Amino acid sequence: MKFLKKTVAVFLILATGLFAVNTAWAEDAYTVTELTARDAAINEADALLAALLGHPARGTTRAEFVADVAELMQLGEAVSETPVFSDVPATSEYAGYINAAAAAGVVAAGTQFRPDDPITIDEAITIIVNMIGYADYAAYAGGYPNGYRAAAEYAQILTQVQTVSGEITAEDAKILLLNALNSRVLELSGSFDQIVSDETFLMQNYDITRMQGILNETPVNSLYTSEVNYDSVLIHVGDTELKMTDNNYADLLGYNVTAYYDGDGMAVSLTAARNNRVAVAEDWDKAEMSGLNIVLHGEEKRETIRLDEAYVVLYNGGYTTESLEALLEQASGQVEFIDNDRNGRYDVVKVQIAQYIVVEDTSRANELINDKNAAENSIDLSDPDINYTIYDGEEVIRFLDIQEDDVYEVYKSVDGKIITAYKLSERISGVISSTSADGVYIDDVLYETTSYYDTYYADKVVMGTSGTFVLSQSGKLVSFELDATEMKYAYVYRIVRSEEDYTNIIVRMFTEDGENLTLNLADRVRMDGSSYKKEAAYSYMLAFAESELIRYRTDADGLLKYVDTAEEQDGIVTAEKPEDNSLTKCIFAQDTFQYKPDMAAMYPYFNISSTKVFVIPPSAATAEDYIVTGNSFFIDGTYGGMTVYDVGLSGTAGAVVVRSDDVVPEIAGRAPSFVIESLTQEYNEEEEEVMYIVYGWQDSKFTSYYIDDSVAVTKASGETLGFGDVIRFTAENGIIKKMECDLDANENVFAKNNTSTAIFNGGVVGVGYQFGRAYSVEGQWVYMTDSPTGWYDMTRLRNFIVNTNNIAIVNLTDKTIKTGTLGDIKTFSNNGSGGDVLLLRQRDLGALSLIVYTR
Repeated sequence: MKFLKKTVAVFLILATGLFAVNTAWAEDAYTVTELTARDAAINEADALLAALLGHPARGTTRAEFVADVAELMQLGEAVSETPVFSDVPATSEYAGYINAAAAAGVVAAGTQFRPDDPITIDEAITIIVNMIGYADYAAYAGGYPNGYRAAAEYAQILTQVQTVSGEITAEDAKILLLNALNSRVLELSGSFDQIVSDETFLMQNYDITRMQGILNETPVNSLYTSEVNYDSVLIHVGDTELKMTDNNYADLLGYNVTAYYDGDGMAVSLTAARNNRVAVAEDWDKAEMSGLNIVLHGEEKRETIRLDEAYVVLYNGGYTTESLEALLEQASGQVEFIDNDRNGRYDVVKVQIAQYIVVEDTSRANELINDKNAAENSIDLSDPDINYTIYDGEEVIRFLDIQEDDVYEVYKSVDGKIITAYKLSERISGVISSTSADGVYIDDVLYETTSYYDTYYADKVVMGTSGTFVLSQSGKLVSFELDATEMKYAYVYRIVRSEEDYTNIIVRMFTEDGENLTLNLADRVRMDGSSYKKEAAYSYMLAFAESELIRYRTDADGLLKYVDTAEEQDGIVTAEKPEDNSLTKCIFAQDTFQYKPDMAAMYPYFNISSTKVFVIPPSAATAEDYIVTGNSFFIDGTYGGMTVYDVGLSGTAGAVVVRSDDVVPEIAGRAPSFVIESLTQEYNEEEEEVMYIVYGWQDSKFTSYYIDDSVAVTKASGETLGFGDVIRFTAENGIIKKMECDLDANENVFAKNNTSTAIFNGGVVGVGYQFGRAYSVEGQWVYMTDSPTGWYDMTRLRNFIVNTNNIAIVNLTDKTIKTGTLGDIKTFSNNGSGGDVLLLRQRDLGALSLIVYTR
């Protein structure tokens, strides 16, 4: 038998609050809670009123309050052809209840009732006193209002009520109603000697009794044994056996509870009583156990609690005989300690260790929830002895409500017979700024991670990755999905089936980051806003994506999951296209250019200042022949055919696909930087000939290469390469086969415009200083930013450099090159000296490098 808890079970509000993890606790790592008498009364009222009325208490207008009273008195709704009150027409919502209350003498008849006015404390007291039969006592004590207050105090219906005068609060209105239901029946003698019977209003009118005790057994769990009768309909409060209907009250196991039950022994409502003292360690690693003592550690405080010698352990809701120490060595999780008799010793320990699941799909026939990341995480609910509950917030949902990509926090008892799953809805969006042993920094805020995240996501995200993170109930990272806004651009040059697996579709592309990327299609791909199975997506991409620029995004497994193809400029964007596609292929009268076009004339079609150029050699034999470069390619580059795209969510970026005549595409943006110290000729014994050889710095090492006779050793100026020049090249067996001069040290240290070396050399922002340049101030190097007052010190310089060992100081005066780490730069400088230019190698597939020129 499977018990599904009642939707929005108001009688479990308190228990859920103590049971579930509150992320605010993470600040101190633990919390110790004592329920106040007033809070216990509010929760008790919520539960009992909902059970008796069939709905929560209505509210605090005069009409709403009187309607609740009339319902609790079981007066029914009185129909009157002539309205009792002129402002309560027969058609009004609560007319029947108000008329019935007037007929019963609960409210005084009159011309007006003022149904929408907030009810005052004195008005509410008067109505309650009339409801419970203390009106004669109130009249004897002086009438309205003081006599009614005296009667209310005698009947003890003001216990825990805080409103003294004026409008009553919603909480106090519910407490008044609760106290009225539990008030003793009053009988008056002829001389007005008060006689109070042992019978309450509830007993007299509903045959309902109130009691308190420890909830020690439900149909799904027990404080004494793991062998429970799942087909039972009984719960045990203390020594009292009660029947239940649609709620097994398992979450309240071990609590001291207030129970209401009818004459047939049927439970009406249960709530945690004020007798409970609860300590919660948000993570077990924030606590220490020594014998029966538990030390709870916070950031600024700690507290020691003591277990009762006969303490009971519950693991994920189920009884277990395993030792507490052994359980807590298995994993980190929440631990809840309950002192249910407030004697200072904790009687029940609830260990909550979660597992997580990102839903791939479900099988209704097998009642199976499949995990997207690993089959062993899937949850099988087909066993008829399994008792499971699935929550979405406070609402219990059905198995059929589970959707793909839902993320759940799941708790299983030791025997696997009790399963409680919570749908995780808290998400944060941001950029990973760094990682550490303590967790992941997202927008510079530290988040701890679950073992599930560490296993399936930690190695799939890097610094700078932007996306949406799902948080556990304790605020830890569970899963990750790339943001749609993080879709990248790529030129697709091949779509094929795998030779090893015919069902595997391979997409080869060249990305905007200059990466040759091979991706496999996911089983289901979202193409231009619509979802396609793999085979249909394959056909679609062959028709619209091959030899075209696309936008794409992968899923957490690195499979190609989202693709936007280009619309033609004069095409009509159909309804199935996402609104933010903004990938338009611009069509000209002649879309193949064999000359250098006027850039300004092309402005409407793409933004010149941020254009990405995808360069495709006309006879590209390998993917390495492709290049991505900046808009300077148009200024100092050669190419053949050209296709222009308008790209970007805002339409402000641009892209051009060109078929280039570039003869050394593998150099630009790819080969590492080499700073020349000297160029000379030497005899190469292996080649048995005299060859040029270049000496210099590369990746923090002093090294040398011979130069093939077919390679020119001159710069664009016609001069021979020399000290301080920066070259890029490809080499085989220590011999340079292709080479370009990336930077001419004699021409104010400017680079070729169509290379990927970044020269930060801006305008003057201060006396003698230019942003984009490095300066030494009292031996400490700083880098000037483009802000008039901004600069980066040595520590912040690391933001610009991936590999801080790739450093070179080139002194153009004494013709020396020194290398070292970023922290060593200041040892190479004199106080007050300046670095001429800071260079960052942007497009290299390896690490970035830094070159500082001094004169």
